[in-house]
Amino acid sequence: MKSFIISMVTLFAIVTCAQKKIDPDASAKQASINVLKTTPTDGIILDVRTPEEFKNGHVPQAKNLNFYADNRADLIAELDPSKKYYVYCGGGVRSGKMVAEMNELGITNTVDLHDGFNNWQGDIQLDIQ
Repeated sequence: MKSFIISMVTLFAIVTCAQKKIDPDASAKQASINVLKTTPTDGIILDVRTPEEFKNGHVPQAKNLNFYADNRADLIAELDPSKKYYVYCGGGVRSGKMVAEMNELGITNTVDLHDGFNNWQGDIQLDIQ
């Protein structure tokens, strides 16, 4: 009987732990939101979505640098390499590519906020103009 009770308690513990899966992306998303809720004093927030997307809503204090601009490399070259850049897009794909390109062009102090604007809309105050 004693071993049956121990087995049941162990089984209950295993089932309970299995149900509480930790989402590794949740902590990354929360870290991104925390950065965006506070205006970073150590850097610049770059929104790499299109001007139309930016116009429909963006993170407060963000500057728009269109990922699809024909002169994107020139725009990156104009950035101050001594600054830190927090980069986001709609879903995380463009920001990752932009950060890689920025790094290749000498802008290496970058943070890819990969969750994207579409995933934060309910969690951050939007600056809609």
